[in-house]
Amino acid sequence: MTDKEIRDIEERCNKSTKGPWKSMIEGRDHTSGDSFIMTGREDIYIENPLLDNNQDFIANAKQDIPKLIAEIRKLKSKIKVLIKRLDFGGIFLWIFHSEIIIETALLHKKTYYVIK
Repeated sequence: MTDKEIRDIEERCNKSTKGPWKSMIEGRDHTSGDSFIMTGREDIYIENPLLDNNQDFIANAKQDIPKLIAEIRKLKSKIKVLIKRLDFGGIFLWIFHSEIIIETALLHKKTYYVIK
């Protein structure tokens, strides 16, 4: 997923009615009236949600999407992209997008040097 795709999803989420949203299913959450999504402002009525699970999914997306975006960004920031690994007879050079790591394995002891 590209950074642009993540920004586009986040923008759509941010433009929607402020949350949290809560699915209110007639017969499950209340006894009279229609099923709807409570937003704290204007409620959202879905003409034919087909299944209560669809309405629950839509309502929870308002809270779930920002959490997923935050997790994706956190994990992406931890990924090191290996560009090249070079072997110099027991000394290895790991070239990443953001840093270079020199690994030596002299006398069965590994030593790492990080260059940022």
